Amino acid sequence: MNKNIDYLKSHYENYNYPEPVQDIDKELIEKNIVYYDDPTYNWHKIFPEKAFSKNKISILVAGCGTEQAAIIAKLSPQHEVIGIDLSSNSLKHQKKLIDKHKIYNLKLICNDFREVKFDKKFDLIISTGVIHHLENPGSALEYFYNNLKDDGAISLMVYGDKSTHATNELRKLFFKLNFKQDKESIHSIRKIYNKINPSHPGVIHSKNSSELKFDSGIVDHILHQSEHFYSIRALNELLNNNKLIIKNFIDSRIKSLTKFFYDDEVLLQKIRELNYVDQLELGQILNWDDKKISLICCKDTYIKNSLIMSPLDLDNIYICTRTGCNYKMNNAFIKINLDTNEEFTFSTIIKSEYVNTWQEVFAGKKKLKYLFDLYNSKEKIQVRKILTILVENVFVDVSFHPITAPRSIK
Repeated sequence: MNKNIDYLKSHYENYNYPEPVQDIDKELIEKNIVYYDDPTYNWHKIFPEKAFSKNKISILVAGCGTEQAAIIAKLSPQHEVIGIDLSSNSLKHQKKLIDKHKIYNLKLICNDFREVKFDKKFDLIISTGVIHHLENPGSALEYFYNNLKDDGAISLMVYGDKSTHATNELRKLFFKLNFKQDKESIHSIRKIYNKINPSHPGVIHSKNSSELKFDSGIVDHILHQSEHFYSIRALNELLNNNKLIIKNFIDSRIKSLTKFFYDDEVLLQKIRELNYVDQLELGQILNWDDKKISLICCKDTYIKNSLIMSPLDLDNIYICTRTGCNYKMNNAFIKINLDTNEEFTFSTIIKSEYVNTWQEVFAGKKKLKYLFDLYNSKEKIQVRKILTILVENVFVDVSFHPITAPRSIK
């Protein structure tokens, strides 16, 4: 008997999480809500080293919950998807989505995914919000490595240990009060949160979350009894111990660092001279927005595919606007409103006759070199400086091939 697995199975049988989507068309597609693990839309983030292909790939969703595998299969019907979860109740809802949307490219399995053996390897393994609940998270990464094609990718999400600190301190209080996963405890937690000082970091951390609106969210967010929280350094070490490396980040919450120093050349140079782990560690601390660390991983033998560990040749990459961010430009500046509620304005030389080219570049249609070649030597230095900041802070997405998903800039 595995007590950890028995607990997790009971936890998710009683409280399905996340609160499930009822209609993929109405709740996601018609509202233009992007699903970050969808390889059709986000191919360039998952496989930046590969040209987009409509050919079928094999996808494993390890710990698929109430909806994830069904959504992926619905959004990418050309691909073959297998979803595995411990909770039969969670999979029942996925089956409802399969029937409702006539999804034919998805197979569901109820089990601990580490116990499931396959006679093939996968192009993409998705596991978001899963391995940090396991007693031995490394065993999951070992399984992913063994079941991943050599040039495959892993989409991984775990909880960070910085912004979650105050909530974890509150959890200690609730456990000391012997709160359980029941209606009475859930009701008490809601009352306590309503009475806590609004400036309490635990309240701030949770105020923009939908998790406290649902019983299952409170149970998973606050009353979960099996969780790990990671510094990016510890997570990187865990990956490396299982022959995996960080390939890309989904957003800027960890990687974004030089934005704090871009107007100070001396400090900027010192930051860039740090090794990549030190840079990521400082980014996690300065951004303090690591509730979810979402990244793409690959096997360590494919270090050349990593946008994090391999130096980028700015001339030969494609970029595009990042989902959730707003961009505006005129002849003198680029203004970016990030999904982290930050705003940055960069002065640069765009020139009215080059605006269309800038728009094409930011839509992922032309290499940056095409843009640089429009300017004289002095102007090019300024343009490269700004675009370097945008790339290294994940203010834009990066690929080695033209980007097919629709992106635009005003």
